[in-house]
Amino acid sequence: ERNSFSFVLSPTIPDGIKLTNADFAKLTNDFLERMKLKGQQYISFLHNDRDHKHLHIFINRIDFNGKAYKDNYISKKTQRIAESIAKERGFTTAKEIQQQKEERLRNQIINAHEKVLPQHPKSI
Repeated sequence: ERNSFSFVLSPTIPDGIKLTNADFAKLTNDFLERMKLKGQQYISFLHNDRDHKHLHIFINRIDFNGKAYKDNYISKKTQRIAESIAKERGFTTAKEIQQQKEERLRNQIINAHEKVLPQHPKSI
């Protein structure tokens, strides 16, 4: 049923702009090596949506001997490996982007409170 994997490696737009095709090929190889999928059949596409370069990797889960790659906790493993590669290359990580979004939201809430509280509201 599940005989292949699909991964997307998506640097931020500023990080992606700096990368050459050779850099993206190396990124693919490093990712597959760390995932221990280097010996599997795969195809990788460099895709560009509105200046957002990112990789689509499709890989055969079944090796040449008919043995399936174990996919236990593969999404967590993928996140961990992608984050380590991003940190090594000085890219902005998904975790950092999430923290920035949360900080902006936190600031919006604080600003809204500071704006309303001086009016001494009587109810919510």
